[in-house]
Amino acid sequence: MWTFVLYDSETEELLISRDRFGIKPLYYYQGDQYFIFGSEIKALLKHPSVTKEPNIEYYKLFLKEGSKDHLRETAFKDIYRFECASFLKCKIEEIFQPFKETVFWSIQPNLVYEPYDEVKASEYTKWYYVSSLMPSGSGYALMLRWDRLYPEASIVHLLCIS
Repeated sequence: MWTFVLYDSETEELLISRDRFGIKPLYYYQGDQYFIFGSEIKALLKHPSVTKEPNIEYYKLFLKEGSKDHLRETAFKDIYRFECASFLKCKIEEIFQPFKETVFWSIQPNLVYEPYDEVKASEYTKWYYVSSLMPSGSGYALMLRWDRLYPEASIVHLLCIS
């Protein structure tokens, strides 16, 4: 997992990248004279050029559908989320213009042979899991039956994921 912004002073180029699953966040503010970035929005809000104006359209969507951490938009106007599994390489003067990240990795479910079926997914869940949720010290745990995942196993192993 990573997020980085590198500046090459010899070529005057920036390289910005974010990990495949978006575990490490990268937020940025893009103004006429400033490109401000950080792993948390509160870091950007400390800069005097960044306004704390709310993004009303984002709030409407949030109230209607819940959290949308995968969107480019954030709760603040002019503060954006860098797309996961993407990068941007550009000249330093280009960073002040609107840009589109280049996606370098994506994963799609393989639905070529079998389309998603809610009933079948529920059956698989009952077959592969001993119990969907069991109390654990820090919340709940999911227990897998390895004998069903790996029939050649001679011993039933329970894997507890919390």
